[in-house]
Amino acid sequence: MNTAWSFSAALLAGVLLGQIPAPTQARAPRTSAPDERMTNTRAAAQQDPGRGNGRAPAVDVSGEWTVTGSKREDPDPHELTMVLKQERDTFSGSLTTNKGQFDIKDGKVSATRITFSISMPQASMTAACSGTVDGDSLKATCQMPGSTIDLEGRRHKPPEK
Repeated sequence: MNTAWSFSAALLAGVLLGQIPAPTQARAPRTSAPDERMTNTRAAAQQDPGRGNGRAPAVDVSGEWTVTGSKREDPDPHELTMVLKQERDTFSGSLTTNKGQFDIKDGKVSATRITFSISMPQASMTAACSGTVDGDSLKATCQMPGSTIDLEGRRHKPPEK
């Protein structure tokens, strides 16, 4: 048996069993504590959500939007109003139509891409929507059982600060 191997195995066993003290710290001490670095990283991410992850910062969808909704099955357009409130990369709000007001839920923003759902409890349905936002312009497609709706609109009231 190789003597270097047996010595290494015996040394490791002695350290693991507590019979030989473990070697002292061989590395240079850290310049900042891990908790401090973590806090600084979190603070930077809160100030600039796109920083450090290689992605562009998410657009802000907050505000009041005037949107035209067109069913692909019935292209007669309808004027709608969406009021959205964003917090970091999520948002929620309401959609007002000629049939009433509906909740916008589960909104997510990633760069310029958005996804959200529109809850329609009266009809026991939920529409799954996805699209893009470019400045004050919005385009999205909503899928629900038996229907597809295209949304296109503009933000006419910026978010309140």
